[in-house]
Amino acid sequence: MRRSILMTSVVLTFAFLSSLACSFSDVTRVFQRGQGAAEVAELPTPTETQIATAETPGDAVTLSPADALQLTLQAGMPTEVDVTLPPAAQVTVNTDGTAPDFTIQMFDGSSFKLSKQRGKVVLINFWASWCGPCRAEMPALSDMWDKYKDRVVFIGVASNDSASAAKAFAQNFKVRHPLAFDTDNSVADAYEVSAFPTTFLVNKKGIIRSRLVGAVDINGLPALLDALAKQ
Repeated sequence: MRRSILMTSVVLTFAFLSSLACSFSDVTRVFQRGQGAAEVAELPTPTETQIATAETPGDAVTLSPADALQLTLQAGMPTEVDVTLPPAAQVTVNTDGTAPDFTIQMFDGSSFKLSKQRGKVVLINFWASWCGPCRAEMPALSDMWDKYKDRVVFIGVASNDSASAAKAFAQNFKVRHPLAFDTDNSVADAYEVSAFPTTFLVNKKGIIRSRLVGAVDINGLPALLDALAKQ
């Protein structure tokens, strides 16, 4: 009985920390491959301020800690152990002002290279299966991809996660837009992602025009995508 109570307490503690990591930038969660364990590293003083470019204020929405906790508890924590991981992404941090370039294997086995998307608007969404706000926004992102897939390239990058849990998440939520797994978190590191979800909008020249931390305002996203598509 005491052991059961202790385990419940541990799960609730990790879920609470995960909920904060999803909404704020004060906690980073890193899964140890092959063990299903997690460790939490504290970052600078937490803030509820959403990060976006000066051109696009208010495009990201903030979930309250209570809402984030509830969603994360509902999402649960990945428990499956990865058997075969996809190869690590190849990442190049550019010095010409363009977004970090990366080549990554998609869930379907195909390869995606950011620099090959020049001339197109690209939406890069970093997410994790244990993140409640990611669960809340993912179906809406797929709906948005249905509408914009002829004009905008979408890619969801699962990071700080287990590959098996990420793929199970995609199947359970019937995610339709392209997804990839960031095996060693190198892509997320290059983009300095410290909270989930985080979404980047890259223009046709390969320059990041918006960085949105937290669940994206789906009602405001079309205006951003339309503006970039017209440039």
